[in-house]
Amino acid sequence: MHLRYSFVTKKIDSISSFALQLCFVDSHSQGDKKTRFKFKIKPDISVYHNTLSNAIPAGCDSSLLDMHIKFKLYNFENPFTCPPSKNRNQIAFIGPLDNQQDTLGQIGTYAAAQLISQFCTHCFSLFILYDTACIIRWDREGAVVTEPIPYNTDSSLVKFFSRYLQAPPELHGIDTTISIAPPDEATCARNALGFSGTPPLPPCSR
Repeated sequence: MHLRYSFVTKKIDSISSFALQLCFVDSHSQGDKKTRFKFKIKPDISVYHNTLSNAIPAGCDSSLLDMHIKFKLYNFENPFTCPPSKNRNQIAFIGPLDNQQDTLGQIGTYAAAQLISQFCTHCFSLFILYDTACIIRWDREGAVVTEPIPYNTDSSLVKFFSRYLQAPPELHGIDTTISIAPPDEATCARNALGFSGTPPLPPCSR
């Protein structure tokens, strides 16, 4: 087994032990085929809530994701730097190298695919660089990134999952103002769009 994917498997086992209500799926080789991107969305781990039960996919499905997790082994692939606290207004925290920008593009695209395919105000993801983790909160304006968390000695990552699982849906990013249209409104909308019968309305984003 390739070193990185052996690493992914081990991390799935370790993370899932303290987030029992979530299902962690190795999706590095089974990308999301439903998106309109010209490439497959293949996060290393796709995280789903266990309430999906038998609907939990074998790979990535951006329309069902709770969050995604991306792993890297080497620092030259880390898109984030951690400037000293006294210089944070002067030093960029995004790395300029091609490998760093590639990683940033990957995780940004995964988040965009989730936000496009769900009615979300925001979403979360993890970026794990060997023995540190960054929690990222994405919305349509950008992202907020934590400092690297040395998760072998710092319990912040465990606390994040614990609080995430106790939080109400709107804190997960679910837009609770969205509801299924009543049948008469759905019929009017389909008629206005020129649909016949009862086909599903096309996907849209806000």
